[in-house]
Amino acid sequence: MPQTNYHGAALSLALAASEAAPFMARAGGGVRNAALEGIADLLEQSADDILFANRIDVDAAKEAGIPAPMRERLALDKPGIRAMANGVRHVAALPDPVGEVLSGGVRPNGLSISRVRAPLGAILIIFESRPNVTVETPASCGAGRKRLRPTSSWAKSSQKPSPRRSCPIRPCRW
Repeated sequence: MPQTNYHGAALSLALAASEAAPFMARAGGGVRNAALEGIADLLEQSADDILFANRIDVDAAKEAGIPAPMRERLALDKPGIRAMANGVRHVAALPDPVGEVLSGGVRPNGLSISRVRAPLGAILIIFESRPNVTVETPASCGAGRKRLRPTSSWAKSSQKPSPRRSCPIRPCRW
């Protein structure tokens, strides 16, 4: 398995997420949900390309001597891609929690205080052998979070966009 500079990669992704922060702060739930719906649509439209790339990863893992259980987690199929797309659509259909007032009141001095749901911030996930995490992460970010692209050294091809398609699996620049 190749050595990866995780610290440098994480720092680079964190800086990219910071650049996206002003837009994310202004983006409404409709914008975020449209992005999620686009991810789900592209997953289904790109299923054949994703499966082709995934086969490359699975074959490379086998050649590298990766144990069968890890290769099984790495492998994708059409029902799995359909399930990922449906999961993303499920998240898009959830009510947008950002801006929801949970409680509040006025202090004796007249100061109004409210507890309001806000975006979580940035999320970084480092994983191995689970290309579906690449889709689950932006779906979990549907509530206004900035995403740091997850990485897996065993799912390189499965995560790369093909020249023939616009793949939803790339660093978030919403």
